[in-house]
Amino acid sequence: MYLRSFTARSIKCFADVRFDFPASSEESYAGWNVILGANATGKTTLLQAIAVALVGPSPAMRLVSPTAWVRRDEPYGALEASFLRGENDVADGAPRKDPYRASFAVVGDQPTTLDGLEFAAPQIVLRGNPKDKEHRGLLRGPYAANKAGWLVCAYGAFRRFTGGAEDDLTYEPGRAGRVASLFRESVALKRDLDWLPRLYARSLDTHAPDAPRAQQEYQIVRKLLDQLLPSPVQISDVDTQKVYFSAPGATRVDLLELSDGYRSFLALVMDLLRQMTDVFEGVAGLVEQGEGGALSVRADGVVLVDEVDLHLHPTWQREIGPRLQQVFPRLQFIVSSHSPFIAQAATRDGLFVLHAGSTNAPVHVIRPAPAVSGWTADQILLSPLFGLTDTRDPATEVLLKEHAVLRGKAKFEKLDAADHKRLIEIEQALAERLTAPGELRKEDVDAAVKLAADKVRRMLDAKAGPTSSR
Repeated sequence: MYLRSFTARSIKCFADVRFDFPASSEESYAGWNVILGANATGKTTLLQAIAVALVGPSPAMRLVSPTAWVRRDEPYGALEASFLRGENDVADGAPRKDPYRASFAVVGDQPTTLDGLEFAAPQIVLRGNPKDKEHRGLLRGPYAANKAGWLVCAYGAFRRFTGGAEDDLTYEPGRAGRVASLFRESVALKRDLDWLPRLYARSLDTHAPDAPRAQQEYQIVRKLLDQLLPSPVQISDVDTQKVYFSAPGATRVDLLELSDGYRSFLALVMDLLRQMTDVFEGVAGLVEQGEGGALSVRADGVVLVDEVDLHLHPTWQREIGPRLQQVFPRLQFIVSSHSPFIAQAATRDGLFVLHAGSTNAPVHVIRPAPAVSGWTADQILLSPLFGLTDTRDPATEVLLKEHAVLRGKAKFEKLDAADHKRLIEIEQALAERLTAPGELRKEDVDAAVKLAADKVRRMLDAKAGPTSSR
């Protein structure tokens, strides 16, 4: 399953936004798509709305009540999605290459009439005539209850094994359970904590008819997890109760003793692998071995991750996108992030920025650059992707601006004693602040001062406006 395009109208902060995702080939939309934007620009809302459109109306209503989803003064909201059937997806009827198209109405607090029917309670409605071919196709394929394939997994920012509330949805097979953590912060992925130990235990049971298959699945899953984990942490051993890891300092630790970053990442990838095992009845038949013995899982699907960089060190932020794509080359990842390193890994035309022009204006989407794979973190942060004006600390930025003002003043008049003293103090402070390892102090100071002076000059020119000649 792949998402081609998605539209949201009159949903929370969005008046009308459309996302066209890049294709990697004629039949695939696999890749790394990144949603950027400041806090409160609707990144989580967007991912939730996409999940609703992909899992269908019945699972969606189990996940969320759209009480506050519809924008003020609008009768209802709308979601539209176009998606493709993947190689592993099963549906009734003849094989289909044309995209599926789903249209939803989101009814909020206000009663409304749709297609001649009255809706008085908040709900998500799949629009269309149930007798139409398109409508029947959705219910017999992507929205069918027991069809193999159609993988959609979604993860909220709070990816954890323990500490959350018990939630029946996460223990159920089916689409609602695979996306529950995106909608409920309290959800803990507890089923994944003992999944590998249970798989290991099954592989040891010589009387079990599926023992050979369990042994194969266990070995493959363990190798995939080791490929996904950044060094130096790797799986040390597994027993029937726990998974242990080798950690720096020659220590052996239980999964729950790892740092937040490792636990958050393992919760994501272990759940993804477990969900693939359920959806495709194992991953052994989907695995291919490449050069050097590296494994990859050849399965289609859509994976949504909110704040994918959470708890991750910058070195890991640089690696997570490429690493997930290497192991899952046919998955379509749609992730939100505040990290320039996550943006670096984006598929070409897979960068989307949610932008709010003013306090009361609806959020819209912009696409400032097709790709930033060769850009530095500073270049990305200072671009429209993030919109920063400087990457230095605010106190240093203030000093640079003050320095530029005093230097500019000195060109036209002699500085008085107080200004001269202040200029010396600022230059001494900048000489210390602007020296990083490997940099030449004078070159760095001169470059920084010139940049600040240029900024101030542009500001002064803008304030002065055009001048007339005499």
